[in-house]
This record gives sequence, structure tokens and C-alpha cells, in this order.
Amino acid sequence: MKRRATASSSAARVVGLVLLLTCVGAASWLAAQQYRAPTASPALAPPTRAVAIASAPPTATPPPPRAAIVPAAPAAAPVAQRLAPGEIEACGFGSAQADSPAAQALVTRANQGLDVVLDEHLRRMRGSADERTRAAALMALGDEAVLATLAMRTRDPTVYAFALQACLRHDAKEPSATQACAHVSDEQATRLDPHNGAVWMKAADGARLRGETDNMVAALHRVAASALHDPREFAFFALALDARPDTLSEAERVQLTIGLIGIQAGLNLPSHLAITTWCRSAQMGDANRRQLCDALALHLTTKGTLLIHAGIGRRIGERVGWSADRLELLRARLHAMGNAQAESIANAPGGPVGCAALRTSERWWDQTARHGERAVAEQWLAQQGLDDARLVARWREHQKRRAAEAAASTAAR
Repeated sequence: MKRRATASSSAARVVGLVLLLTCVGAASWLAAQQYRAPTASPALAPPTRAVAIASAPPTATPPPPRAAIVPAAPAAAPVAQRLAPGEIEACGFGSAQADSPAAQALVTRANQGLDVVLDEHLRRMRGSADERTRAAALMALGDEAVLATLAMRTRDPTVYAFALQACLRHDAKEPSATQACAHVSDEQATRLDPHNGAVWMKAADGARLRGETDNMVAALHRVAASALHDPREFAFFALALDARPDTLSEAERVQLTIGLIGIQAGLNLPSHLAITTWCRSAQMGDANRRQLCDALALHLTTKGTLLIHAGIGRRIGERVGWSADRLELLRARLHAMGNAQAESIANAPGGPVGCAALRTSERWWDQTARHGERAVAEQWLAQQGLDDARLVARWREHQKRRAAEAAASTAAR
């Protein structure tokens, strides 16, 4: 079996129920204690680069934005077990007292066979007639040579995004992968997806690495003017979930979901060094540069699909002089959105890794893969009735607690 680029055998085990039991569960219950929100449900040759970046031909019409989020119908989860005090449920595997040898045995059982279930699913996806599903599997399996060859023939920007992601991670010791990946370029991505700021961001960062300042700035202008900002490789989880067979047992379904989350979470985040280096605070005296950076900050905070986009946009907005109230609201929203997934399962029956919580987490990852992390988190905030005033109030209370904890820690030294 060829290695998996983003979830090798050892990595899949680490990302298995050990992670879910210790990290997600702890974060959920901690968040619940902090905030009790109302329950609701190869590059091109140098002479062609300037042309490729400055004058990529637009398509006749921009691609439509992501579909509006439709709340997913709750999946039919098994009825939560009746748990004794201090007991937790591990969906599909039983229950045990937390932090006990029996709980560790549940983790061991869950990890046994996780690789097999995940590999079998990725092989099924690799044989799919759907080009995107096949490309998603090739990326996850680390088969860069085949995926890069597929990308050279495709007109689908999502397939091409999978190839770019895979080639970022390819093993330089594999000549076939290196040779094939040499023909996968950021410039071609801009031709396939010219209205997507995410591909222009990659082009800008490539120009930065080559020392091509004019091309970098031209690409940043394209970022700011783009209709959307969507790293399409993050559609992986939804494609993989759509390909899941109905014949899996409850335990196998849990194992597969955890394995797929591990791959999704392991995807390389986009580099924003082109923006953060061009929009340094010390350079904001240049009116033209400040105007571009202001437009970039607005683009990232309003059109970026990932929370990191909004975070980078906020930092740039601070540098260009956005008002204190505007920046505080952005911080408050980002903080709340960053905790949204944990809070969404905080009160799930059966505990943080029970079937109800895992179903909620699965829907969360599926919706973020389809509609974008920021959009899903914003919808969740709206469902909780958290308007701007309440978010800012919660943020200020959080800041007060942090200050008090820091003071107490200093006094105890």
C-alpha cells in the first residue's frame, strides 16, 4: 500500500480516538464551563510569468458563490447509553469510566482496524468515475504522480487544487512524482479559477519566493478584486463522506469519520506571507500600498472561507488603521467562531465522544467542507442568538478572565 500523505498509519492512530477523547472532549467541556450559550439545535518559464499573472483571461462569467447553507437533518444516531457517574461513551465501542484502564482499552479497540477501514474507503474513492472523488483519494493516498497527470488534463479547479496540495507534500526522492509535479503550477490554477482569490494568493506567494515583486503585487491586486476566496482542496471531507457506503457498522463508520477528519485537518494551510510582508506596518505611509492592503483586509474578512483568512485580514486591517471598535468586533467574532465547534457538542448526551457528539462533529466537518468554515461558524452564532453586542460582551469578559488568571499566575511565582 502506498503511503498516505496526510494520514499515515501512525498519524491516523494519533488522530484517532486518543485525540478525540483527550482534545475534543476536553475542549468541549472546558468551553461549556466558560460560556453557556443558549442551546440550539513546475513553474512556467520566467519570460511568461508576467503575462500569466497580469493578464490571465477571465471567463465569461464569474463562478457562482457557494450555495446557501441548508441546515442538515440530524443523522439517525443510536440512543445514548445510560451512563454511570464518571462514565463516558465511545460511540460504537462501548462505555467506561473516564481515565480508567477500561477507557484506554476502548481507545485501543477503536484504533485497531482504523487504518484498514480508511484505506479501503480511499481505494474505493480512487476507483470512482467522478473525477473530483478520484482526485481527492489520490491526494489522500499520496499518489502525486497519477494525480499530477490527471491535473494536466483537467479543466476542474478543484481537481487541480488537490494536485497542488499533493505536490506540496510529495517525496523528493520519488522521481516520478517530482517529474509530474513539475508540470503543476500556480499559474495554471489562475487560468482555471481566475475569480478565486485563493489561487491568486498562491501565485503571489510563488512570485515572492522568486523575488518577483512586480508579479507579486499584480497577483495581490487580483486577490483583492476576486469574487471569492476558496481553497478548493478543503472540499475533501465532503467528497469522501459522499462516497461512504451504507454497509458500514457503527464502529467502522466512527473509525472512517475520524480517519477522514485526520486527513482534512492535516491539509496544508495556505501561505499568506506575500500579504503580511507587503502590508508591513512600517510601509503604510505609502498611500497606494495602504489602499491595496485595506482592500486585501476587507476581501479576506468578508470572502475568505477559512477562519485563518479572517484572522489575517484582521491583522492587516489593524496595520492600515481600521477603527478600534471594528477590530474589537472582529476579534470577538473570531474568538467565538473558533470555539463554535466545541460548544456545539458541549451538551451532547453520551459525552463528548458519544454517538450524538460524533454525529454533530461529522455534520460540522461536512458543512465546512461544502460551505466554508467561516460561513458555518457564523450560521451557528446566529442560531445561538449571538449578535454583535453579545459577542463583544463575551469577548470583554474573556479578556478580563485572562488578565485575572495572568495576574494570579504572576503572584504565585
